[in-house]
Order: sequence, then structure tokens, then C-alpha cells
Amino acid sequence: VTPACLLACVCVCLQFKEKSAKLGDQESVGVGLFDYPVLMAADILLYQAGKVPVGEDQRQHLELTRDIARRFNDMYAKKAKRDMKPFREPEALFVKEGARVMSLL
Repeated sequence: VTPACLLACVCVCLQFKEKSAKLGDQESVGVGLFDYPVLMAADILLYQAGKVPVGEDQRQHLELTRDIARRFNDMYAKKAKRDMKPFREPEALFVKEGARVMSLL
């Protein structure tokens, strides 16, 4: 999983598109918009979460997490031990409370 691959995945996320459209260009978007999905994926994969409670606005972040896990497992799992994958592919657990957090401020 290369940094360029992660950057390409994050650039197609809906939140990035919405924020860059508001600001007028992609260069004005803060680094936090790139970092958050990757850090979320790292937390989920590190703790081997099976089900992750997510809201509507985090669905794409979970898909990014699943993509990272799948690619890593395909690249680095031993061929003889394909059933023993390093990372679990988490499933979404959708909740009604806090389904879409518009702002933390």
C-alpha cells in the first residue's frame, strides 16, 4: 500500500470533494481532511475491530479501511497461510444516533 495509493483513495472521498468545491480549489483544503481517514483506518486495523460503529459521513472512511486491509493482506500474507491474514476487514455497524456529525465546533 503506497502513499500515492492512499492519496488517490482519499481524493475521491465525498468530504474532500465537497470541501474543495466550497473553497474553490483542491490546494486550499487543509491536511486534516487527508489525515483523518488514514488515521481512522490505522486505529481500526491496529485494534482488529470486527464491527465499527459509523455514521453516514464515515462510510467512505470504512471502505478505505477495508481496501487497505485487503491490499495489505493480499500483498504480505504468506501464500501457504492465506487464511491467517494480518488484518481483519471490518464491517460497518450503522447507528441512528449521531449518524451525521456536521461539525465538532
